[in-house]
Amino acid sequence: MGYPVLVVIVIAVITAALGAFAITLELSTDLQELLPSDDPAVLSFIETSKRYGSQDFLLIAIHDETSIFNPRTLKKIWDLTDDLQSLSDDWVEDIRSIFNAEVIKGEENAIVVTPAAETLPQTPEEIEVFKQLILGERLLSRLLISEDQRTTLIILEERPEIINSDEAIKLTEAVAALVPPYEGPEEIYLSGGPYILAQVRQAMIQDLRSLVPFATVILLFILFVSFRQWRGVLLPVTVALVSVIWTMGLMAIVGFKLTIVAVVIPVILLAIADADSIHILTRYQEALHHNPKRKDALLHAMMRLGQPVFYTSISSAVGFLGLTTAYSVIIQEFAIATAVGILIAMLLSFTLLPALLVMLPAKTSQHLARQPGKWFARWQLGQTGKYWVRGAVVLFLISIVGITQIKINNNPLDYVRSDLPVSRSAQFVENTFGGSLTLRISLDTEKADGWKDPEWLTKIQDLQHYMESLEHTGISTSIVDVVRELYKTTNADDPAFDTIPDTARKVSDVLLPVEFGGSLDLRTLTTANYREGQVTTIIRSLPLKDLDPLLDDVRDYLATHFPNTPYRLSGQPMFGERVGETLVSSQVNSFMLSLFLVWVMLLILTRSFRLSLISVVPLMFAVSVMFGVMGFMGIALDIGTVMVASVAIGIGIDFAIHFISQYRQARARLEPEPAIQEALDLTWRALLYNTLSLGLGFLIMLFSQFTANIAFGGLMGVTVIVAFVSTLRLVPALLLSTIKLENFKVSVLLKNLVAMLK
Repeated sequence: MGYPVLVVIVIAVITAALGAFAITLELSTDLQELLPSDDPAVLSFIETSKRYGSQDFLLIAIHDETSIFNPRTLKKIWDLTDDLQSLSDDWVEDIRSIFNAEVIKGEENAIVVTPAAETLPQTPEEIEVFKQLILGERLLSRLLISEDQRTTLIILEERPEIINSDEAIKLTEAVAALVPPYEGPEEIYLSGGPYILAQVRQAMIQDLRSLVPFATVILLFILFVSFRQWRGVLLPVTVALVSVIWTMGLMAIVGFKLTIVAVVIPVILLAIADADSIHILTRYQEALHHNPKRKDALLHAMMRLGQPVFYTSISSAVGFLGLTTAYSVIIQEFAIATAVGILIAMLLSFTLLPALLVMLPAKTSQHLARQPGKWFARWQLGQTGKYWVRGAVVLFLISIVGITQIKINNNPLDYVRSDLPVSRSAQFVENTFGGSLTLRISLDTEKADGWKDPEWLTKIQDLQHYMESLEHTGISTSIVDVVRELYKTTNADDPAFDTIPDTARKVSDVLLPVEFGGSLDLRTLTTANYREGQVTTIIRSLPLKDLDPLLDDVRDYLATHFPNTPYRLSGQPMFGERVGETLVSSQVNSFMLSLFLVWVMLLILTRSFRLSLISVVPLMFAVSVMFGVMGFMGIALDIGTVMVASVAIGIGIDFAIHFISQYRQARARLEPEPAIQEALDLTWRALLYNTLSLGLGFLIMLFSQFTANIAFGGLMGVTVIVAFVSTLRLVPALLLSTIKLENFKVSVLLKNLVAMLK
């Protein structure tokens, strides 16, 4: 409390410096960052992209209720394609529509690859000829036209160097600006990797712009109702906001980014960071009623609360740090950043808050001197305690039933709200074309020209047919489609030759024109020496329960029909599989680590095996109820909800720490029941204020753009409320019911066990 002005100045300077870094904090929506850089799925994705290109496409779906083959719709497709061609070459690698896509034609004993249309077909006759041309092209019709011929795609391939960058965002924004004039009566949907990237980024910005101010306003309101004076409002908010600025600045310095998980860090810190200030300020205000000298009152508050505030902050940080065992990189970074923010808030509560209180005149509110309502005492006396314990046991057993209903969901489309444009567009594309993600199967024949062998190509064709026969898949493509189309074209478009040539020489002959001088790019299908190639299949965005069986079927087929053939699966579905596989282990590992570390801290704080176990009861009860709610409400375990248990441990234990700390101090002077009542009198108000701050702070996430954050916020709100009630009801009941074990020592138990063994 010495040199308060200097303390405030130093903190202000640090805040300004870290604030300058905070505004440089980058946003990231890259799916690769869900996993470590050395994860097999990431390495496979990178290697496949190097060999065959990224295949990160922006999709523009144009839908007409009757058929796209009408003069009005075709003109719009033509004009929109032309407008897209004007986009910067620094952004666009290639644009394909039904007009400029390459078709294979045979002319005077030669094969020519030309655009599908040099001019816009306008008359019914021209349109019919164009339609038959498009539908007769194997690859073109399957990729760009829906089966009902009511929807077509324009596929825009972005340059590899701008993937997942700010330039990709600019590209998407430029495309989105071109679309509106072409809508009506046709519907136009944007989808694909770049669009999803841009929309998720926009949703993150929207969350920052809306949730943080909303959380601040809610916090101000709660504090004003609680303290009924401006200092009680402004001081905790100041500590919380400075904690957020410091945390964001440090994240920028160490290279962390704001992801779909980390974007809620400011909201979480606003809910948590003021907790220490609320406890200190409440005790300080209460002390002023007995001693009007501000320094004496502040010293009293700090001496009585210094230890519990320290342990609650450490326990909250430990709860988040338990998430560092998670497999996902973005969860690890989220855990570290939030834990650091909580420790920063503790530091500021021990420095900035006392300095400001010393500088301000002593002032309190009369309502803070009031005693708690009779229900705190009456409910705990007599036989009421056992009813609370019995009720908790029943609710716990019911929660166990709910826990068994929890399912895993790694579907990236479910990470954002279903009413957002990105979800509606992706769903339309999936329903129309059988999926929106690509699964790439790369196979190595281990010999040059292996992909020209007719027997091999026949096996690949069978693989494609198998992939298309699976549930949740769309079309499957490979160089087989090109070979068949070329072979038919070189034989006067005779349908009898729409097949794979019977010799490797014939395969080489049909490919020769496009290898030398043709514009058809085979690099996305095979390597230059035809040793390795890939099969690409469109699949739906799926939860793990559907994705796992599908991928297992693919692996089984490859093991049976391509024995001893090296292969590699890659693409967005593999990221989903890896994330889904690690969700349960991440939940269990982080939960067990957090619980163990928090219990050890309680053992150190209480120096009592009994008190440490009793302190954990409301926490375990709250967590079990939370998981029960998840199961009964159908809330899946995903990238957001995987964090709830560890976070709940760190935050939920704070209530018990404050209560048990005051109980221990009172127990040194009083019998158990009076000691419990004194602990209730000294903690109920601060715990209630803290519950309102935390509960409403987390519930604000219900307005997030991301379903993962909505579920996280809602579940944490429930957990905080249950932890508060169980701390003030279950803990006192357990303290009274186990009073005979108060002098029980673990060391005595161990000595007795050793004696028995001897």
